[in-house]
Amino acid sequence: MDGDCISMQLMSDACMLHYGHDIAYAAPRAVLLQVSFEGPAWNASTVVRITLARAHGELALLHTFASSLERLQGQLPGATLGVLAQLARLFGLGLVERAQGELMEDGWLGGGQAAALRARARALLVELRPNAVALVDAFG
Repeated sequence: MDGDCISMQLMSDACMLHYGHDIAYAAPRAVLLQVSFEGPAWNASTVVRITLARAHGELALLHTFASSLERLQGQLPGATLGVLAQLARLFGLGLVERAQGELMEDGWLGGGQAAALRARARALLVELRPNAVALVDAFG
């Protein structure tokens, strides 16, 4: 962790580990996807497919947010870029926070680190509060 919070790359790595659990759970059940488009096999595979789709979407969002911030360097005012960076960190921290149980089970995250992540996420909410109306208006 750096002085502000964990890096976007570290958040991405944490999400990949978390999603790896989803994939490891889903892989043996993936055969169900090939069996039928109806009935028990289809119904049993629905949760697995939704879980994998959510994992893919969240990771794609995190990567897109991070790469967009890098690409926008010098194109947006510093204050605007700073608020967007805070928003990206809050999104990433939220993903890691939601996965913290598995991350702690794997020894990737300790109890003190989990507490620090939660504290940083709460601090980011306070920092973003003055910009809440502008953010909502920007997303129109």
